Formats: sequence, structure tokens, C-alpha cells
Amino acid sequence: MENNHKAELLVPAGTLERLETAILYGADAVYAGTPDFSLRTKTSFTIEELKQGREFVRKHGKKLYLTLNLFTHNKDVERLPKFIETIRDIKPDGVIIADPGVFLYVRENAPELSLHVSTQANVCSHLTVNYWKSQGADLCVLGRETSFAELKEIREKCPDIKLESFIHGAMCMTYSGRCLLSNFMSERGANQGNCSHSCRWNYKVKAMVDDNGHTQYVKLNDEDKKQLSQQEENQLPLDTHMIDSDPNTNTSTSTSNIQDARIFLEEENRQGEFYEIMEDEHGSYILNSKDICLMPVLDEILESKIDSLKIEGRNKSEYYVAVTTRAYRHAIDSYYQDPTKWRASAWLGELFTLQNRGYTLGFHNGTLEDVAHNYDRSSSISGWQFAGVLREWDGDDMIMEVRNALRSEDVLEFLTPKSIEPIRLRIYEFFPALGGISRDKVSAGQNFSIRIAGSQFNNYDIDTLKTMLPKHTVVRKDILLKDHSQYRLEADMRSLDVESGKLTREDYQAFKQDPNSIKARTTIKEEAHKGRPPRLGKNGCCGRGCNGCNIFAVDPKYAKAREKMQSVIGEHRRLSVNEKHTLVEE
Repeated sequence: MENNHKAELLVPAGTLERLETAILYGADAVYAGTPDFSLRTKTSFTIEELKQGREFVRKHGKKLYLTLNLFTHNKDVERLPKFIETIRDIKPDGVIIADPGVFLYVRENAPELSLHVSTQANVCSHLTVNYWKSQGADLCVLGRETSFAELKEIREKCPDIKLESFIHGAMCMTYSGRCLLSNFMSERGANQGNCSHSCRWNYKVKAMVDDNGHTQYVKLNDEDKKQLSQQEENQLPLDTHMIDSDPNTNTSTSTSNIQDARIFLEEENRQGEFYEIMEDEHGSYILNSKDICLMPVLDEILESKIDSLKIEGRNKSEYYVAVTTRAYRHAIDSYYQDPTKWRASAWLGELFTLQNRGYTLGFHNGTLEDVAHNYDRSSSISGWQFAGVLREWDGDDMIMEVRNALRSEDVLEFLTPKSIEPIRLRIYEFFPALGGISRDKVSAGQNFSIRIAGSQFNNYDIDTLKTMLPKHTVVRKDILLKDHSQYRLEADMRSLDVESGKLTREDYQAFKQDPNSIKARTTIKEEAHKGRPPRLGKNGCCGRGCNGCNIFAVDPKYAKAREKMQSVIGEHRRLSVNEKHTLVEE
């Protein structure tokens, strides 16, 4: 491998707009597909849009890969020749294939196309990589089940073929998506691009328990040995009526009289280890994997000289594309500038602004740890929300499409591609883009847009602002979380630290057993927070120098903060003039 080797950042593009967003925020390459022959039947790309996307990435010196990674049935084979001709017309930089028959067909009928082996092919060893190389593959996407130790060995033993690895996105609870649950539950084939994500549905747990009052001793998967009795507080309700017979007394007891029970799983080869199934009014989530996030170990992966780092999520929003691309772009560039000073913490917080199910290192350390699974909820949470996207500049006014409800005094964060630090604006009123009276709140829907005058950004001159915030810039706002959601977010952050070796299990358990944590996670039925935090006055200013913040501009309390803000703005302008891509902050 070359000494000046740099990994490619590969980003999903489910629509033409997301493709352009990915390139804006620093993707080296994007991957896309069409409904007929890729594993994303919800993709909205048309052939014409794919051609437009190909021209767009070519204009910016980037790459486009197309997915052809379904497993074919006979009906698919009949349509394959026409589709291959269409792909040849698009001229992608690579075609991602899983089915060996499709691979052979493309190799023989479109020999000019670069062939990439999909993660669906389950490549997890150097033996398999070398096999695909012998068949004509230019790149192999390693399965998510490949550990980092295995990745390094594969790289060493396979130096003459490109390797690609997933670094962020959803994790399937089965083996690289080879799931029959979706077929069984909803007759939708996971490997035909139509997965119904049955693993994330609610599952009711029913069990029969004896009523003899005996105390049990069990060892939970994430706790020390613990005494458990039927009288223990906060046990889960049964929703079944079953009869338990006692052969010693020849009597039967109806479990309908038993109000509470706690249910566990025991795997046959791990006798004595009990895995609790948690059930609340929402259901149970025993199949719900957390999302993969390798930011904490990104430096290790880059050091291994992997060729391509892949983000999952072709069905995700522009906000997801922008945040993940931006965070990993700055992190990768920072590593190559000075690996000795690289720290994941500068960018990991950005990834938690996305809706997520909790993050895990997946199989990076070899096997999935118990904290890699989310037993509490299948929903995604975040303290941030997609506020809108900048559609265009109309003179010195920006036109922003609203994606979620906004209210007067909200602080909007504009995620500039130029810096990891966002540009903030405290906004007091909203003017419809097409004219009309101002409003103190607006809602999303039907492409509704608002007009924001560039003059409201008092910390920037208009030319600098237009450079920092081009078309497709995404905007976010913070939101209030209920106590149990805030607890889960903090617990997810700590569980990732456990996997990364930055937090001991003892400290993690201490957090979970803290009375305040217990109270927070058990207030599931709690009403939404009433009111809002103060927005005006000294107690309401965040001190970060949001554009348009009245109190920040005049209060002596923030004099030093204003000086610091001016130095940061000066750096932004310098970067704008020199057309730099990143601002690395210590």
C-alpha cells in the first residue's frame, strides 16, 4: 500500500438532493441505487436523476457507485440485460454486487465496469477476499461481523485489492441482513430489498411462574449476582392466564392471581447466565440492536489503511447525511493532519445530535457485548431536531424550507461545511418566503419556506455568510427531552464509553443504580415538560454568541465571550478567503 494512502469517505444517497448534500459536506464518494435492483425498494432515484447525480459528482471530482446487490430470482434475471445496459450508459465508478451469478454476468457483459462485492456477500476472511479478487473484484465490502483484528490481518494478506468497512449506521440483529424474520412476519423479503424491520416491533412476553414464594438467585447479564423474589418491587405485569400445577401437592394455581413477574432468557450453552426481558406498556425489544458508530476507534481503522469508510442510511434524511458526513469528514482530515493529537470526543458529540437507538462498536472488538443491545426502547432519540434546509439565496436573503415546528426565540444552528462549529441565530419572527405578515411560530409541510435576512447575522458580513452557508446547508434546533429519554441518552453515551474502554463497568453500573437515574428511567408515563427554558435576559443567554441574541450583544457579562467570538469569526473569514475545507479546533 502507498505511504500517502488516505481512506475514502463513502456516504449514502437515497435521493438526488441527499447526493448533493453529501458532496457539499465532504463525501469523497456516494452510493445510490434504483428500486428494481438494489436492496432499498424505497429509493426515489430515477434513471434520469442518477445521470444528473453522476454529472454532479464528476463536476466536483468525486465518485458515484451504484448498487446491484439483491439476490436474484428467475424473474429478476429476465430484466437484468436491459438494466445492465442502463448502468453502462450512466458510467458509474463502481457497481456493488452480492449475487455471484450477477457478478459473473456483469463481468462478462460489461467488462469496463469496476466490480465491488457487497456486504451481503458476508466477506469476513482473507480467504474469501482473495477468492473475489480472483474472480475480478476490485473492492470487497467487509461484513459487519468482521472484527478489527481480522480486518488488519485481511489488509496484510490482501494488499492488492481495495477494502471497505462500515463505520456508522443501523445494525441488523441477524448476519449481515440475512434475515428470515421479515419474511415470516410480513412476507417481505429482506434480501429482496423489502425488509419490514420486524426485529424492531413490539413483542409481548408471556410466561408461567410458580406461586410457592421461593426466592431465586440469578446472575444478570450486566449486574452482579442478585437476589430476586416474586415480591420484589417494580416487577412487570403478566398479560396471560395460565395454570401452574404443583406435582408435590397435587394442586393448581392460577397465575391470574399473580400480579407481577420478571422474565429471563437462558441460552442452552450459558446455563446460569440469565438475560432479562424488559417489558413495559410499549412492549419488549429483545431483538433491537443499537446503531453502529466507530468514531471512538476511527484512528485505529485509519491506521490500518482501509480504503473506504462507509456510512449506512440511504433512506435517511438530509440532516442525517449532513451530520454524519460533516463529523467524519472533519475527524478524518484531523487524523491525517496530526494522528498524535487526534481525539474522538471533538466529533462524537455531533453524532449524538442525530436520532439514534444508542451507539455500539458492533463487532470491532471481536464479539458483541451485552451493552450493544437496547432492551428498553426501539425508538430513536436525540436532543436535537432537523429544523430546515437552506434552499437558495435570494439577493441577501436566505430561503429556508421548514422541516419541523419553529417558535419565536428558538436558536437555529446552521451547519456550515467549512467548520465543525455551527453558525447560530436566535430568531424572533418568521417571514413567509413568498410574502405576508410575520409570525411568531411556523410549522412544516408542503415545502413551506421562510425568508431570513442576511443582515440578522450581525457577526458576519454577507459575502462571508454566503460562502459559509451555501445551498443545501442543513439547520437544526435543540429540543427538550423527558427525564426518561434524557436518562437513556446519557446511558447510551456511557455504554459506548464502556465498549471503548473509557469507562469501567463498575462506574457504568453505579450510574444505572443511582437513585436519580432509577427515578428518571422509571418515569415512562411522565407528562411532557411544561413551559420552556428562559430565552431572554441574562439567565436565558447561552453565551455562545448567537447572531441576533440581544442580551449577548450588550451585557458586560459576555464581554470576554464577545472577544473570543470575534477571533473565531476572523478565522472563519480567513478560511473562506483561502477556500479551506476544515477548521480543526483543539
